[in-house]
Amino acid sequence: MILRNLLWVGLGSFAGGVLRYLVALYTRNHGYDGFFPWGTLTVNLAGSFLLGVFFALAMRFPLFAGEMRLLLMVGLCGGFTTFSSFMQENFLLLQSGQYFAAATYMLASLAGGMLLFFLAFTAVKLLV
Repeated sequence: MILRNLLWVGLGSFAGGVLRYLVALYTRNHGYDGFFPWGTLTVNLAGSFLLGVFFALAMRFPLFAGEMRLLLMVGLCGGFTTFSSFMQENFLLLQSGQYFAAATYMLASLAGGMLLFFLAFTAVKLLV
């Protein structure tokens, strides 16, 4: 049972990590790799939204509990989002004196993530 659960988490984490890398490549290749960490903000906000969807589905449908929850919520969303990069990028912004960018990044990440989670959760609860 434990080994099977680890496999579900690992598969989801692999997919989430690959998706995060692709978003980072996209933002770098399209001119968004300046002083502001657009790639990390994008994955963290999108991950918050997805987690809200999956959480609402898990509350509504037993299928989304157990293995599906491990795959999508723990693995995919956990591998896709990144708190450690968020911390490092905030540190670098503060260290370089970009206080407004750091405050904007923190507020957009935390408040925006919570808002997107709530909106996704509410939308799924209303529609499903």
